[in-house]
Amino acid sequence: MLSRRLSLVALACAATVAAVPALAQQPYYGAQPPPPPPPPVYARVVSKTPLYRQVRIEVPRQECQEVQVQPQANPDAHTAAGAILGGVIGGVLGHQVGGGRGKDVATAVGAVAGAATGVGIANNAAGPAQPQTVQQCRQIMDYRTEQQPDGFDVVYEYAGVNYRTHSAYDPGDRLPVRVSVMPATP
Repeated sequence: MLSRRLSLVALACAATVAAVPALAQQPYYGAQPPPPPPPPVYARVVSKTPLYRQVRIEVPRQECQEVQVQPQANPDAHTAAGAILGGVIGGVLGHQVGGGRGKDVATAVGAVAGAATGVGIANNAAGPAQPQTVQQCRQIMDYRTEQQPDGFDVVYEYAGVNYRTHSAYDPGDRLPVRVSVMPATP
């Protein structure tokens, strides 16, 4: 039982010795709350140089030209009307010729001949299709390069020493800096 107690005491001592370095690095405030954070510290900007990068930009444009197009004629548009009108006129005229059974044959022959004549007349009246001018367009992609801002190279001075940094924005006349204080070790 005594050896067990001694083991527990030795274990507690080892844990305390291991924790002491970690505690030594922590500031001691006693029963008081930690102090507020220090006010921001600024360094004086000595110089700032804007940086740019080349960017390729696509610029669409439309290119148009006038071209002559031969329209497709619709042969059925004129021939149907001509055939119907010619067939009716030919049938009426054929019906005037002959008598009895011959009258029916003359009407049929007159209608067929009139329809054929009507198609020919309608096609001749329409004439050849005239070419038309139309505008044809296509989209073309042009490219150009331009410079876009890419931040600033900044030289700033703090405590008499110049430092360099890259900033994504223009820092103005002063730059916020982070200062830390650590104890000096002999």
